[in-house]
Amino acid sequence: MQLKPFVAEDILKMQFPGQPKLSPSGKEFLFVQTEMLEKENTYSSSIYRFDGQRVSAFTNRGGQRKVREGSPVWSPDGQMVAFLSNRSGSNQLWVLDLHGGEATRLTDMPKGVGSFVWDPSGQGIYFVAKELIEEPKFREGATVRRISKLRYKFNGAGYLDNHPNQIWYVDLQGNEVAQLTSGSFHASQPAPSPCGKYLAFASNRDNDELKTLEDLWLLNLETGEMKNLTNGVGPARSPMWTPEGTLLYTGHQKGIYPGGYSELRELNLLTGEDRNLLPGFEHLIGNSVGADTRFDSGNTGPVLSEDGQLVYFVATVGGNSYLFRLERATGKVEQIYGEGQMCITSFDVAAGVA
Repeated sequence: MQLKPFVAEDILKMQFPGQPKLSPSGKEFLFVQTEMLEKENTYSSSIYRFDGQRVSAFTNRGGQRKVREGSPVWSPDGQMVAFLSNRSGSNQLWVLDLHGGEATRLTDMPKGVGSFVWDPSGQGIYFVAKELIEEPKFREGATVRRISKLRYKFNGAGYLDNHPNQIWYVDLQGNEVAQLTSGSFHASQPAPSPCGKYLAFASNRDNDELKTLEDLWLLNLETGEMKNLTNGVGPARSPMWTPEGTLLYTGHQKGIYPGGYSELRELNLLTGEDRNLLPGFEHLIGNSVGADTRFDSGNTGPVLSEDGQLVYFVATVGGNSYLFRLERATGKVEQIYGEGQMCITSFDVAAGVA
């Protein structure tokens, strides 16, 4: 049989899987599938579940068009799944109990919800959403825009508003939402400590707009006290706690260094030691291979194993990206998946399964 040549219109028939998320047991996983809606000029995405034998719809089982759902995250005990959905009109946080019933909406944030992470206790969820700041009002029909910040627009987003991203917490028992950070600074990537007492996050809290580096901050959830952990010596992002209470993160200490590769670093909060775990590693951590037909790419690492001994991450090698693994005790790094022309856009690790 002779295959027809690929034409531009064929892209409308494609469906794009992504964002795989293993259950805590490692025996099943969720993923997001996105398709294009030509007539509506938009996209639709739903979450699917693979239980080890078959794939079934997990959300949007009614097949609503124009609905976008994604970012599934299992609860620590594996009994619930939190996800983002715009089924209510804006991107909000929802949770679905695996024992049955319909999904429950947890938030009603005016500007929607961005990223989120479960409280290690499973009793609530930390999430990122904008704090509404009162802006100057212009007469009705005015076409002017008042620019008061150096960075006022962004490719793909257009003009930026003046509403900063803050970190919030929603309690699953009463759906009560509490704001944890405030001010005119963006805060993101919340990472609660295993003991539940602290929250690490990324934020640039400098009033000088020429200083663009994000630091890691530590919030004491009992007292509200905040502490800068990295002090502007270089970019710091993606905080992740180890079982022994140190922080892993990606960044470097070279200051403003355009094009500089991030390192995988470990910060000891007791001694202040901050060391590079991958000295001599020559590849860029993460997937930097661009493509216009990639949706819901999800996580490219780093991800820590349950016992804290192994760190998994994707790195870009030439025009490809492969999965690597670091042994923390020995410093040994090995490429464990990928060869040739291959691009890993997302992965997950749980119960010894990757």
